Amino acid sequence: MLRAAAGLLALAGAGCLDDPPVAPVSGDVALRLQAQLPSSLADRTLQVRVSFIRNSDEARVDLPVTPSQLVVPGGETVQRSVSVQVSQCFAEGAVTREEGGVVCPLIIELTLTDAGGGVLATETRTVDLARGARSLVVPPFSLGVVTLSGVVRNALNNAPVGGIAVTLYAGATATGTPLATSTTGSDGIYVFSGVTAGTYAVSASGSGILATTRGPIVVGTTSVSADIVVSPVLAANEVRVVLTWGATPPDLDSHLYGPSAAGNFHIYYANPGALPYAELDRDDTDAFGPETVTLRTVATGSHLYAVHDFTNQDVATSRALATSGARVQVYRSTGLVADFTVPNLAGTLWTVFELNGTTITPINRMSSADPGTRPAALSASVAAPVAGGASASRAASSLPPKTRIMVRP
Repeated sequence: MLRAAAGLLALAGAGCLDDPPVAPVSGDVALRLQAQLPSSLADRTLQVRVSFIRNSDEARVDLPVTPSQLVVPGGETVQRSVSVQVSQCFAEGAVTREEGGVVCPLIIELTLTDAGGGVLATETRTVDLARGARSLVVPPFSLGVVTLSGVVRNALNNAPVGGIAVTLYAGATATGTPLATSTTGSDGIYVFSGVTAGTYAVSASGSGILATTRGPIVVGTTSVSADIVVSPVLAANEVRVVLTWGATPPDLDSHLYGPSAAGNFHIYYANPGALPYAELDRDDTDAFGPETVTLRTVATGSHLYAVHDFTNQDVATSRALATSGARVQVYRSTGLVADFTVPNLAGTLWTVFELNGTTITPINRMSSADPGTRPAALSASVAAPVAGGASASRAASSLPPKTRIMVRP
């Protein structure tokens, strides 16, 4: 049977932990864990290992955990809090994120064993612990029970969004009879447990956001993570464009080109604002997105929106953009009005659509053009692959180098 689980922080805050949180001593952090266990008539042992990668030699170093073993019943959702001494990680393994400051990337591994010590299942989660934090909610473990889970994130700043109803549907689109609903806690996490193999879609709705969907999501014999990016509500005359993609390439860029009536502005990472017309809300340089542009006032004339593969910009025949899973969603005050998926063709510049007044015209053209120059506003279907063969590369880009990530509050 399919069951929905609420966000972890919401459960902990409601006093639903099986054990009370371990009070951390000085320098310790309380990790809050949740695991759905396979059915069993006997108790199981859950081994907890927490480690980090040392910067000097890339060795994996274990940290002290209390308790490091838990006796748990099978077939239940187990929630526990353990205490971890993290000072060594910040001394030897800390990293500086482009947003979020100094963090310790913790590797949290749970191993489920039977009475004889035989390993039944092992899963690992990697989470960032911010300097100064005293507790951390870890995304749920399934340990043999297939789950579909993720985090609902704000398109403007990538922050988790609580209080969002995430509904699960069978099939590639969020239509038909809902299978289950999970409401996110303040950690933004949603979880569907006991999901059978198949294709699914999810929808997200709630106060202060525009309803959106994600799909198709393919679930097999192992658990799947699928974050959902949501847009805050818009004024009647505003338009928001949200770019998301996969783990590679790390840096895709949004480019919005304005009409002559608005001074032919070009919004991108080096020129994030052309108010009162448009601004780049978030520039992402380390994969997944979201990268978000908001038009505050739609000027008269043709606007073009394109996605540039900054990482592979000098390789004209690169297919990294084509295989990135890049998706562009366009919102108005009424909700999602257009949804584009990158064509499976070589190239480093995807000219996605033209906006003229209230009309959005798909372009979906792949090329190796320099994004420093406004693309042609040819409203056409997917163009042919770029010429030149596997060794071809284009001239150096006219764009300036990147020095930082940009996030608007």
